[in-house]
Amino acid sequence: MKGVGKLRTAAVGAVTGLGSAAAALACGDLAAALTGPTSAPVVVVGSAAIDLTPTWLKEFAVQRFGAHDKTVFFRSRPNRASCGSE
Repeated sequence: MKGVGKLRTAAVGAVTGLGSAAAALACGDLAAALTGPTSAPVVVVGSAAIDLTPTWLKEFAVQRFGAHDKTVFFRSRPNRASCGSE
């Protein structure tokens, strides 16, 4: 039964981390509501990530998704973050 304690600790840690990230994003969005939408954390980080993305990948995204490439990126970001891939 020692493994159960470790699993419970890991689960509590994961939930705490996701809750903390959600709270941080909520605070950032609240600040963006007061200062302007371009200062939202998701927009700022997303823009930086797009700037750092290799040209060939940007071109692929534009070919595949057309004018909706940024929409796909921004909508998939929370999923990638919660899976630990960012």
